[in-house]
Amino acid sequence: MQGLSLPLLVRLLGVKPGSNEDKEVKELQLYIVNSTLHFIDEEFSTGSGTTFKEQLKEKYENSARRLTREIRTHRKNEKKEEQLPVVIVTPMQDAQVTIGKFQRELLLKLHKEGTFSDMAIKEAERNMDIDELKLNQLLPKENM
Repeated sequence: MQGLSLPLLVRLLGVKPGSNEDKEVKELQLYIVNSTLHFIDEEFSTGSGTTFKEQLKEKYENSARRLTREIRTHRKNEKKEEQLPVVIVTPMQDAQVTIGKFQRELLLKLHKEGTFSDMAIKEAERNMDIDELKLNQLLPKENM
């Protein structure tokens, strides 16, 4: 009987699954990014000069800004009934999803035709998987 009443209790309490978990994940990622920035500033040395170090810092500073925005949105959502989207899909990200689908269909067609070796197909697919994983980290959970 207890197991059957759980869905009703969840609805009555208005518990939203994953909201706090996602915020916690974002907070952990921000902590790691900020620690990485500190590491780059204080301990990281490179023989490539300051330009390379500045590019690294810019990459992590951009991540920190994005994560900070997403955490702020989570906090606002905790106080409101109407939920704001935490992550918004940009036109570039939408285009990347569409292009990824096209590329996978093309790869499947080329595999069926036998135009390229299995090894070449697997390597191209592996690279597509990596690109897709990187993109999926930036997309809202509902679109994955």
